[in-house]
Amino acid sequence: MEITAKYVRFRLQSAELLQKASLPVQQLDWQKDIPLIRRFYAHFTDDVIEPPTEDENIGTPYAVVENSEILSFALPFSFKAGETEIGAVMTLPAHRGNGYAKAVIAAMAADILASGNAATLTTGADNAPMRAAARAVGMQEK
Repeated sequence: MEITAKYVRFRLQSAELLQKASLPVQQLDWQKDIPLIRRFYAHFTDDVIEPPTEDENIGTPYAVVENSEILSFALPFSFKAGETEIGAVMTLPAHRGNGYAKAVIAAMAADILASGNAATLTTGADNAPMRAAARAVGMQEK
């Protein structure tokens, strides 16, 4: 039996539609902040996270950081001209439901739009929290 995953794609093309969040979000530095990023990823995987290589099309991480701990995290990916995908959005389980993912998505979307690209996000059709966060920042399902 073959299982086919269903995905939902969101897009935000206009800064006028963006709903910003009030939580502080910062950009991380892959080289300087890799220990912090690795500690965060260890909550989700046993794999050791390395900074991306130039050919991986992965940009600067965005995160909500409190007391030297990442609470929520996302990465921008460049797959298609004119668009930047907001991906790898994760929030520590103990901190879910507090608007952290929305804040990270909104901050990244604002910078993507300012660069002239559309902000996109793809998630599983069954991922209701991520779909709600995308809608909350003004992204529209495509």
